[in-house]
Amino acid sequence: MDFVRVQELLPLLRVSPALTAHAERLGVEHLAGDFYGLYLDWDLLSPQPSWDLRTTFSAVSIRGRERMPSIAGLKGELDISEKAATIVLDATRVEFDYPKVFRQPLTITALQGDVRIDRSAERVTVSSRDLKLETPHLQSRVWLDLLLGGDEVPFIDAYAVYENGDISAASRYLP
Repeated sequence: MDFVRVQELLPLLRVSPALTAHAERLGVEHLAGDFYGLYLDWDLLSPQPSWDLRTTFSAVSIRGRERMPSIAGLKGELDISEKAATIVLDATRVEFDYPKVFRQPLTITALQGDVRIDRSAERVTVSSRDLKLETPHLQSRVWLDLLLGGDEVPFIDAYAVYENGDISAASRYLP
């Protein structure tokens, strides 16, 4: 499929109770954006339904519910199945809003790198080994592992290097 809006695919999620439950656990209230060159293989007839989706995406936004963050302006490539996902980000104007942590939405002028998401029955692991992030006030490179598991408290192991920071803007990035 050459082009499809994410919103047009969302009704397909309701076919799979597992996908619907996963979206609920992640606290996603709204998902929008554009997919290009979409490939979807979905085997609904097997005893363990499986699926695989690959696409290039742009203008993707995710609005979080309650305590979850929101992000808009994502661009890149996605390869996702029922157990894992790889996201290659290459975006130049991203808005990140997390009122529980930051005083105001953050403008990210460049976001590049790979993010890996692995799912099991017990947990979701989000990892990246070289995520590059730039704002109008600093540049950074991040290495991280985020573990999200059922009723467990989320755990993050992160290492970041910051460069070319403007200390006068520090209050924008503090809780």
